[in-house]
Amino acid sequence: MDGALAYDRSHGILRTSNLQALGEFAQVAPSVLLASGGFEEAEYTYLPWPAMQTIAVAKCRSSPAVVLDMVERDANAWGEMAAGFGYYRPFGNRQTIDLEQPFPEYETQKLAWDVVRNWCGETALDQWSELARVRGDNARLMEILERALAQLENTDKKYHAARLRGEVRRTVGRTS
Repeated sequence: MDGALAYDRSHGILRTSNLQALGEFAQVAPSVLLASGGFEEAEYTYLPWPAMQTIAVAKCRSSPAVVLDMVERDANAWGEMAAGFGYYRPFGNRQTIDLEQPFPEYETQKLAWDVVRNWCGETALDQWSELARVRGDNARLMEILERALAQLENTDKKYHAARLRGEVRRTVGRTS
């Protein structure tokens, strides 16, 4: 969500200067957001955690593909960070980390991602999972194709390899 629209002011209290726009963004009536204990002070409206959860659930239902893509990117970034800092691999031969005591913040995030995925609904999750599988297949096929073209370039077929590489770039450019 755009920080200009609303932001987490202090540990679970959302502050917004435009409740109407926030309601339109989440596709929830402003009165519903205020019903959970929201209040106005000066030019801002403050919404407690239940209203924030209502906004999140509504956004998950209205735009599940966008939300699931964001969750996947976040999960990948956290996974790379955890692996990069060695939380799930041994440090040389001096120290190993027991998988029974994983990186606690990462484990908390994994639970939160599961909650958000459930908010998106089973149908959306199934569709997104299929799309993610196809994207993964396409990425693997592109890697194979790149290796094959590199091998072709190493032979006497440089012209053919260049022509095929150009055709691949044009095709991928049209479909991505």
